[in-house]
Amino acid sequence: MVSQALSTNRHGLWNDLGALPADARQAALDNYITVIAETVLERTNSKLYLFSLGILPYHELGKAIAGVANPAVALYDHDRAPFPLVFDPGVTWPDGSAAVPLGCASAMRAGASRTRQKIGGMDDAKSAALDTIKFFGHKPGSKTATMPAPESRARWWAMLPEYARFHQEFATATTTGEFEWLEVRPELVISALLKSLVQPGFEMVPRVLGFRNVPPLHIKWVKCRYHFRSDTFATVWQSIVRATWNEAFMADLMRRVRGSYDRLAEVLVLFPKTDAELNAISGDQMVALITSWWPRWVEFFALCWFIQAQGDDILFPFIDETVNHNLSYLGSPPADRVWPGPADFIAPTTPVLSGAYMADVAKLREALLAAGLRTREEAESALDAGQHPAIAQNLAEHFQKWHWMRDRDLLFEPWDTRGRVIETALKTEPHAVMPYELNLQRNMLALSFHFDLAHSSGRALGLNHAARFVHDLNVERENHHVLWLKYSYPLRKLVVEIERRLIATGSLEKGDIFFLQAPELIAAARNLPAPLPSDLVSKVKNRHRGYLIEARLVGSDGEPAVPEDDYY
Repeated sequence: MVSQALSTNRHGLWNDLGALPADARQAALDNYITVIAETVLERTNSKLYLFSLGILPYHELGKAIAGVANPAVALYDHDRAPFPLVFDPGVTWPDGSAAVPLGCASAMRAGASRTRQKIGGMDDAKSAALDTIKFFGHKPGSKTATMPAPESRARWWAMLPEYARFHQEFATATTTGEFEWLEVRPELVISALLKSLVQPGFEMVPRVLGFRNVPPLHIKWVKCRYHFRSDTFATVWQSIVRATWNEAFMADLMRRVRGSYDRLAEVLVLFPKTDAELNAISGDQMVALITSWWPRWVEFFALCWFIQAQGDDILFPFIDETVNHNLSYLGSPPADRVWPGPADFIAPTTPVLSGAYMADVAKLREALLAAGLRTREEAESALDAGQHPAIAQNLAEHFQKWHWMRDRDLLFEPWDTRGRVIETALKTEPHAVMPYELNLQRNMLALSFHFDLAHSSGRALGLNHAARFVHDLNVERENHHVLWLKYSYPLRKLVVEIERRLIATGSLEKGDIFFLQAPELIAAARNLPAPLPSDLVSKVKNRHRGYLIEARLVGSDGEPAVPEDDYY
């Protein structure tokens, strides 16, 4: 088998061989074949057969093998009989090479007397994940309601042409009747502004991911919470499950996810860098910035939203089931040893942004404790007195790197105050650095071991596929969570500046701006310095009140919020 060493980089992330220029791909192959040829030479009377699992053209692998001219390394001929997968010392190839995959011999002998459990092959495994309950983990609550009013949604369609075309193709504006709406995350209460920014990203998932003839992932907000229309969610989820098992799709998805980070970063260089620049920006410039940022955010959101589910609800359950099946008939391992388990497939092999943040928090904590500063009050008092310049420098560097960190909704203030950062550091328990290189070895060993065993259930190639991509999905899930904050922070600063100007007109109070929806925010910026219309101010106040009630930030005995279609 063409090893994980070739299909992953040195950090354990997916190595996109297919996207490399032909000469670079051939160089990578030549280097790989040279390394394994040297390994085979260390073992006398051994021969290694390689076969491609689809990561690269068959003829390119053959060319690289021919280039080393080593008879101990050969390209596996797909027309030959398959390797026997049960240990039999009498079975050899005509050239004398043994046909016993790594790990199979000892494993099969150890478990020969055990009754083997039944497990389905790849078709059964793929079908199992099609059930939407796999995604939710339980039967979600639901409500019966009509589609969002098309005259309201038309404000979004007017600003995002591709979003409009997508809905036109499926006649959303003329769809009538009542539908079942699934309450996906009842604990997640969302501000009106964030709701309006992510709504197109939710609904555009089928379009952005390239699923043909799949309708929008219709979303409706009820009591500040998003709900999926059950029939369209089922269709989208089934498309996602099938695509997750498609190698070409997954390689392209990883490529596009990382590309979406770059496209957002590109537009953010246009945003004001200083308070003076922010104060000087015109309303029309604000509109241009928002409408340039928003389509990139929609793509980023649509590409990244399901990657956690792909890893947690599709690939890892398959790995877990397959590996536990293998382990169920292995018998006891040798003394002081354990068989590789499911956790070895997902042990982190590369840092993520959240890990980098926590490392910097830990660094600050160590500096504070080393200086004898064990409370926020002690630390701030000492810094105010000009003591501990090294800690002051540490804090300055932390702010420069992480000043945009906050909770996910735009309405939450960033954590960039000295007291908050110090308090967070002092409350964070120390932890050991992740052994990334050791974890990569664990990943490789676990895959090699269980790939061999999984041939007997018909799941070997599926296990290879799942192992190759589950780690990337986990990494990008964490990076996406942090980049969500980083890449929305410049927009948040712009929103707060719009709020400052509207407060000066007497339209809003602090915090109200996050209960305008995006089309309303853009219109407000365009019309500055004019105040907001009085009916819109009333809507904003109502939405804000409804949010506070649903988030349990005020008592339920106060003035109730008035129902509003597609938000409250």
